[in-house]
Amino acid sequence: MLADQVRNPALTERSGASSFQEAAFTNTVWESRTMADQRVAPSAPVNRLRSLNHVLDILEALHAHGPDVGVTDLAREVGMTKSSVHEILANLEARSYVARCGSGRYALGIKLAELGFAVERERGITDAAAPYLKRLATLAGESTHLSVYDIGEVVYLNKVTTPHAVQAYTTIGGRAPAHCVATGKAQLAFQEPGLIEPLLATLERYTAATITDADEMRRELATIRFQGFAVNAGEWRADVVGVAAPIYDFSGATVAAIGISGPLFRFTLETAREYGPEVAGIAAEVSGLLGYQQLPRSPSLASTTRS
Repeated sequence: MLADQVRNPALTERSGASSFQEAAFTNTVWESRTMADQRVAPSAPVNRLRSLNHVLDILEALHAHGPDVGVTDLAREVGMTKSSVHEILANLEARSYVARCGSGRYALGIKLAELGFAVERERGITDAAAPYLKRLATLAGESTHLSVYDIGEVVYLNKVTTPHAVQAYTTIGGRAPAHCVATGKAQLAFQEPGLIEPLLATLERYTAATITDADEMRRELATIRFQGFAVNAGEWRADVVGVAAPIYDFSGATVAAIGISGPLFRFTLETAREYGPEVAGIAAEVSGLLGYQQLPRSPSLASTTRS
């Protein structure tokens, strides 16, 4: 009866004042419980954030206590139940973020070492290239960029902008499709064929100049390997042109690219190609700082900025 009254106010009114008050009380209780439930039961994003914090707490506890830590000690350290800690550890172990040392004991895994090495390597590249980015920006009078390749995209690690009101816009940490920006093509050209071929089957068009034909892209990459630098002829943004060259580490692997970009009305395709050998020379100097020995021959940088 009360449920009907809550659902149907007209029925409540016909039932008299006593029923009306009872229904109103029921409504108040129902609303109070609903509000309490909303306070007690966190939303899905809050749950996900809490779960993530639990994972990070466990990893930090493993780091603080060194190798060979037991589930009981971890649970006490992070304030969780043993079953919850064990479940998280099982998932981390499956992804190699932790390793089992013995019966019920764990240590940090090799995956974290790999990530740490990647961070250190990128930091080393960024530090090594920083003065050369400034030098190149002064030379060209345009924005310069440093990026690394990441599965069909480039990630910008650093940049130097110019005081021009109109300039090519990128953000540090931002991404761009590798097949249509200069720093991306400069790195794609020196990837293993097994990594390049799947990408060639899914070349997305962004402008009329974007290369989307696999055979044409293969020819483009061959040209880049031959001349030592790549040119973006308005292939990602129709009004932006760029030129870039690859950076190598001590093993000869391509680990980054450095380049110039600017608006088409000021930094023309012809100008970009003229700067190609000089950008390759800058990239060679950075490669030398990273231990690369077989430096390509390249002209010295001009001491003045071209108009």
